[in-house]
Amino acid sequence: ADAPGLQAAVDTLVDAGERALAIEHLSFQGCHGRTRAVGSLPPWTVDCALQPWTEGKPLVAPGALSLSPDGQRVLWGGEIWEVVENSFTPSGLQALFSGRGAPGLSKL
Repeated sequence: ADAPGLQAAVDTLVDAGERALAIEHLSFQGCHGRTRAVGSLPPWTVDCALQPWTEGKPLVAPGALSLSPDGQRVLWGGEIWEVVENSFTPSGLQALFSGRGAPGLSKL
């Protein structure tokens, strides 16, 4: 069954007088994309996102984040993100996030 989307949730919050919470919901970010072969730029392009204006654009600018040596944590925008699942080795993730591209096509 189809569930109401983000717009319906925000509309409901606004109607209930919960404007601040509605604004917090609008800050949700989510996307997925595809990676490209080594040397291809941009290495990761967003192909579907909650914010449609980000589609077709690179996920991150080269140098915008750093990766822990074990590949399990990413520092991005001053926040630490846990890598829950991916199909890359730590060196493959480093290549992806450094802007050099990543080995083969994969999803993260």
